[in-house]
Amino acid sequence: MELLHHPELADTLRMALLDLNAAGWGPGQSPDADAIADVLGEDRARVREIAATLWQLLDILVPLLATLDLEAAHALLSDDEAPASETELGRRLAVRLTPTGHQALRTAARHPNLDTARRVMSLSLPELNAAITALGPTHQPLRNAEGIEQEFRHFVVGRRQGILGALRAGFLEAYRSGAPLTAYAENRHLTGLMPDAAWADHHFHLENALMQAHVDHWLTGLGASPLGTDAGLMPVDELRLTNRPLLMDRLKRARTLIHVWEAMHDEPASGLPGDPESLAAEAAAAGLLGFLPLEDATTLRWLRAEDRWLAAVPLALTPEELGLTPGQLKVAALAWLMNRYDTVEDSAWVSGYRNKVLGDGIGDDSLGYDLVVERKRSSLLFEVKSSAGGEGEFVLTPTEIARARSLKQRQTFHVHSHALDADLRKIYLLPNPLHPRSAYFFRSVGEGLRYRFQLSRPGECRAGTGPK
Repeated sequence: MELLHHPELADTLRMALLDLNAAGWGPGQSPDADAIADVLGEDRARVREIAATLWQLLDILVPLLATLDLEAAHALLSDDEAPASETELGRRLAVRLTPTGHQALRTAARHPNLDTARRVMSLSLPELNAAITALGPTHQPLRNAEGIEQEFRHFVVGRRQGILGALRAGFLEAYRSGAPLTAYAENRHLTGLMPDAAWADHHFHLENALMQAHVDHWLTGLGASPLGTDAGLMPVDELRLTNRPLLMDRLKRARTLIHVWEAMHDEPASGLPGDPESLAAEAAAAGLLGFLPLEDATTLRWLRAEDRWLAAVPLALTPEELGLTPGQLKVAALAWLMNRYDTVEDSAWVSGYRNKVLGDGIGDDSLGYDLVVERKRSSLLFEVKSSAGGEGEFVLTPTEIARARSLKQRQTFHVHSHALDADLRKIYLLPNPLHPRSAYFFRSVGEGLRYRFQLSRPGECRAGTGPK
């Protein structure tokens, strides 16, 4: 057909065909681009480029053509009927297609990828893939499952805080009421938020609106709020960092107070609520740290729900609410130290009162101090004093005086004022009153020295009857 308009090329083409046949190319074996270049005396790279351009066009055009004329598409794939040039291709398509279809196909086929081309022709992905399947096993359906998954992951990562905010808002009432947070805890890492498996059959790329609708469906399926719901909560990562030390503080206090309560009521040691580090990990895993700044009531409610609190012990974290007396405030001092110094354990309590409470015989009043915090280079020694009011006085025993003189400024006095009143009680850390550097801070109360006398033994002078 091409030669009808160029008769002067007939002899040249006839000789080229004879040369190809002599080289072994023929009806049973079509020549490649290099063979054609050789017989025409043309540059091989140039001929390859022309052939590649045509086949790249066919890669896009044939699947699209199959949606309009499957027979014509098969003909283009046949070695015997493959077009030799774009011009020939255009003429053959003009014969098979309507002018509108031909123009739409030519315009779409000029786009660099098949997905863009099918959208130019307003073809859905299922329509295109049905035609591709009909072409046979040499053509694979157009799918982008991996790309779709990456697009969705990127969407979720970029909106993680918003998704978590909506999830937390949906479970906020459950947190406040003490209801189980199982669904929140299981889904807060968003591992269950996956792309729809059917997307790859209908979409090559995902629109944001489609992905947001999918996220909203996932959230509401869990009983949470749609994306964009704002409950005014602190960022969850920041809140967890704030809440963990608060929780550790309460757990250490709870362990000490329950221990003392059990000893005061002659109950066997239960070990409740347990190791603070392990409990803090459990609470974090349960989602307890991810909503609001942690309060005593929330911690206690969780401990009881997890069977980490004795039923007979009042649900409280202060000595008064547990019925502990002012004389047991050394226990409160120990709890205070455990909160202030991470390395402090029950063994820091060394006064004789420990033996009455814990019954382990470790306490020793002759030491002259109540609590000790061991450090790498030195030890901190604490003497606990308390007063019913706020007068700011305390009394030292002879043992305590001797120890204070020998230890000088390494000893600290841990003083409770208003010991009986939880609202007014304050804790003061005072320096060693017997060290010269601390003299400005203290003054002795009263004048002179107080003596104790003993009545005379039988046969000796009685008081008031001695020598004149």
